[in-house]
Amino acid sequence: MFRKFAIAAVFALWLLVTAFLFYALLLRRDLFPLAFVVAVLVALLWIVGRLVVSLVHRIRAREFIFPPRFPNALFCEWWISGRGHQRLLFQRPAASNCLWVAVLPDRFRVGAIFPFNLFFLPERLGMEYNIPSEQIISVTEHESRVGRVSVTVRFRSDDGAEVEFDLAVRDAKRFSAAVDQMSKTPADPNRSPVA
Repeated sequence: MFRKFAIAAVFALWLLVTAFLFYALLLRRDLFPLAFVVAVLVALLWIVGRLVVSLVHRIRAREFIFPPRFPNALFCEWWISGRGHQRLLFQRPAASNCLWVAVLPDRFRVGAIFPFNLFFLPERLGMEYNIPSEQIISVTEHESRVGRVSVTVRFRSDDGAEVEFDLAVRDAKRFSAAVDQMSKTPADPNRSPVA
């Protein structure tokens, strides 16, 4: 209910500001500087409001704002690249040197580094994961045309769908070994060994 009201209020404000701009541009040119300042202030207010809402959402959801330090991590890297699982128009979204990855004894974590985790970008683009070890299906290494090694992680989401995403970690062999070591007793009998 609140979300629909907020969307309607923002749309109404956008219509009012646009109408005022056109009125000032076409009929009352003396009001155009004021209309331009109002439009810029509303745009800045929109950006700051969206930023605050995304920060509050991350704090309430207990998501990291800054990259965490995991003392018990089997593998950890920052400033890596990746490709999400959700399609945007015709291709999957990519993150270039703005992700962190951590392989823990019981789970696998991927997230975006501040400020790339703001404005709901990781949630919309599929760049943030907290995967228990029993949900990981496979990790495969592959080499790109330019010779860079990346890994594709396939896992089963909470709703049962199979999801995959790519990570361009700097040490793919160590990453695969850490994922292999992550869980000695897989709970899922259909889970294939990490390749």
